[in-house]
This record gives sequence, C-alpha cells and structure tokens, in this order.
Amino acid sequence: KNGVSLMIKTTNNQKKIETTYLLYQLFSNMFFVSAIWLYFYRLFITDAQVGILDSMAFTLGLIAEVPSGALADKFGRGKIARLSLIFAGSGLFIQAIGGGFLPIFIGQSIMMIGMSFVSGADEALFFTKLDYNRESNQWRKLVTKGSQVSLIGGLAATLLGGWLHTINPHIPWILTGTAFFISALLIWELKDT
Repeated sequence: KNGVSLMIKTTNNQKKIETTYLLYQLFSNMFFVSAIWLYFYRLFITDAQVGILDSMAFTLGLIAEVPSGALADKFGRGKIARLSLIFAGSGLFIQAIGGGFLPIFIGQSIMMIGMSFVSGADEALFFTKLDYNRESNQWRKLVTKGSQVSLIGGLAATLLGGWLHTINPHIPWILTGTAFFISALLIWELKDT
C-alpha cells in the first residue's frame, strides 16, 4: 500500500473458473434471434398479436425481476441461475416448435421468467466462486474481457441467425435455446458455498 504494488497470484481453480466465465459469457449472449424475431413472429401471428405478446412479455419480465434476488438468496445463486437458463432455453424451444399465438406466448413467457431470474445471479455466483482479493482489480479485468467475448459472440450469432432464418426460420430459435442449455451446463459444477 505504501507505493508497493500487490502481486496477486491466480490459483489454478480461479483460472478454471475464469475460463468457464468467458465461455459462459460467450454462450449466454448468443442470440441468433436478435435480428429476425419479428420476421419469425409474422409467419405465425398478426402484428397486433406481436404488440400484445411484447407488452405482456415485458410486463411479466418486470414482475419476475422483483423476487429474483430473494429467490437467489434463499435457494442459492447457482441453482437459480441454472434453472433460469433452462427456463429461457425451454421457452425458446417452445416458440421454435409452436405455430400460433398461444405456443409463442407461452414460450415467450417462460423465456422472460428465465431471463429475469438469471439477471445478476450468474455474475454474483462467479464473483463469489472466484474469491479474488478485494484489493485487486482482477474482477474488473475479467468482466471487461467477458464483455468483449459476449460482444463478439453476440455479433456472430446475429449475423449467422439472419442467414439461417433464410434457410429455415426455426433454426435461430433452436440455436439460441441450445446456447442457453450449454450455458447452464457450463455452470452446473459451480455450487454455492
């Protein structure tokens, strides 16, 4: 502290968790549907139904966000994050195989609940498991690197999703759901202490 920099050594376990974090950031941000969701919905529902769907999904997401922190504290960040990712992936699969307003609405609702519950639980889980020295800036560096990885993955998924939509409009939804399932598997071994 008196002009001497702290030399912080990263353990092998921390390096493994850092790698898991970066892979998690990659897969959990691969939204193959981000550029084509409206075109997909228009294949099965009217524009008025799209408006209803979006407003209900947004409202449901806001409501689900409220208890998410309390649930993570009660049941554990790891369990809530894994369950949330499985919910989000399942909701995307339901939308992919659905062919009308009701299955798309149910899938969108399940997905939004999952997205709301995972919000913050995943970051808190990684922060706790890494157990960095509070005086270091290791977490900030890792989050910055994770943001770069997620941007690259997100951009690649968006471009690829637009192209895949022209081949089969269901493929981007299935790939996005699969990316969420992979994200859940990546954090499966990270247990709360």
